[in-house]
Amino acid sequence: MDYSGPERRRSPRIPITARAKKLKSSKVEYLFVRDISMSGIGLISNDPLELNDVICLEIAISGTEKFIKVVGKVMRKIENVPGGYGVKFLRFMPHSKSRLSKALSNLIVSD
Repeated sequence: MDYSGPERRRSPRIPITARAKKLKSSKVEYLFVRDISMSGIGLISNDPLELNDVICLEIAISGTEKFIKVVGKVMRKIENVPGGYGVKFLRFMPHSKSRLSKALSNLIVSD
């Protein structure tokens, strides 16, 4: 995982294969998750995302019973990954932060 440039993350990203839904009014777009942490997510999108867009996501991680629902901001395009974007989490929906924390703990333990 090569993110060129200085590392500014507060928590390390964990590589993962998962799916996310981008919710926008009546349209739903499916995205692929390439990595995730408590502060953000790396996504691959077939449709372009705009920098600074605020997006609502439902993230499905294996081992979690319910979606992790977050609001995030597109912070950067990952240049060496076609359709790759870095998204910073701005807000978690109720119980989603604890679900993500538990999922990440399970991923770290299973490595």
